[in-house]
Amino acid sequence: PVGYRGLPKSSGYTPSKAALNNFTQGIYFDFKKFNVKVSLITPGFIKTDMTAELPEEVQKHYKENIPLGDMGNVSDIAETALFLASAGNYITGQVIQVDGGLFM
Repeated sequence: PVGYRGLPKSSGYTPSKAALNNFTQGIYFDFKKFNVKVSLITPGFIKTDMTAELPEEVQKHYKENIPLGDMGNVSDIAETALFLASAGNYITGQVIQVDGGLFM
């Protein structure tokens, strides 16, 4: 989600995410003739060591603004990757947001 809109104090982080979005689509065009599927998973707020270090009020703010009401788990990302690898036969060149609806 950060690759599509900025956040305060993220002037270095946001453009790097946007670059990954565009890079994914570029890779898709470069490798489609080889029948290689390319997609990008963009996690939202996931329970990790990094997000655990955020102040409680910041965590609370995001949880209140995530439509599903909580941060995701690492398993949510792993399950999305597994889906793409095993059942996503007609999905390519996509940026897939796993963010509980935060970027709607």
